[in-house]
Amino acid sequence: MRRDSTKTSILEAAIRLAMTHGYNRISREQIAAHAGCVPSVVSYHFGTMCKLRRAILGEAKRLHIEPILEQSQAALHGRGRK
Repeated sequence: MRRDSTKTSILEAAIRLAMTHGYNRISREQIAAHAGCVPSVVSYHFGTMCKLRRAILGEAKRLHIEPILEQSQAALHGRGRK
């Protein structure tokens, strides 16, 4: 189904960007550009950036992507800001 593949592409792009730029430093526009869609499609599938970040974190937990898990812990404790 195309809808599921689009959502998967968005999440994969978001994870790649989070690995490169940081969990809290990515934007809807960056994600859309890397997923090959427009920002409104990202919003359609995930709603807010908060919900998208939760999806990123959930996938990072499922796949054991330590850099993203570490970033989320640092952000939780106020150490992820510059």
